[in-house]
Amino acid sequence: MFKQTLLGWNFQTIVTACEFGGRKIDLVVEPKIFIQSGLIP
Repeated sequence: MFKQTLLGWNFQTIVTACEFGGRKIDLVVEPKIFIQSGLIP
């Protein structure tokens, strides 16, 4: 049930670093990827 609930959401994080020259990376990932890779048991 927990995993099924997660599938209705997305994970988003914003990464900034001086190496990016003042820019940022906005990363959006489906929880399905984490479940399939085993990061969410």
